[in-house]
Amino acid sequence: MAVEKLLSKIQEDVQKETEEILSQTDREIQELKKQFQEKSAQRAQALIARGELKLRQAAEREFTAERLSARQNILAEKQKILEEIYESVLAQIKKDPERLRRFFSTNLELLAPGQYHLKIAKDLNAVLSSEWITSTTERLQKTGRKVESVTYQDDLSGEIILSAGKIELALSPKKVLSLQRPETEKELAKLLFRANTE
Repeated sequence: MAVEKLLSKIQEDVQKETEEILSQTDREIQELKKQFQEKSAQRAQALIARGELKLRQAAEREFTAERLSARQNILAEKQKILEEIYESVLAQIKKDPERLRRFFSTNLELLAPGQYHLKIAKDLNAVLSSEWITSTTERLQKTGRKVESVTYQDDLSGEIILSAGKIELALSPKKVLSLQRPETEKELAKLLFRANTE
């Protein structure tokens, strides 16, 4: 009997120990499941957050690209308007003999005192008139700007070439306007497009 009690006791202890091991294993499995679920949830949240960030960044890039494209289109239109104004002013000066004479008079009077040779495009001779050329050279000479010679050339178009020694300066509405153009465009832009010039 003592053997039976001993066997019974051993069986009880084994049963108890087995239940404890199973219980412990079950707890560990539950803990591992919980940790796995938490880590999975964290990974899922991280993936969702990264996905949302990438989506937001892509949307911002697309929005920025669209804004840039729209801005470029607006600037191209503004440049086109300024170009039309520039060409219109140039055409008006070239068409109007009085404006053309005033233009050349004003620019010739800016010369420093000295001796000059003038080469005038033949196409300008008819527009400016020989009387204007004579009176202008006389006026210049009175202020220390001596015009030694005036020649007319076929190879020039709409311009006067001033030469003093080895230096030559081409004077035409197109060239003067192109030199003044950056500043003129700024002023025109301020007038035409007030809201976007700052």
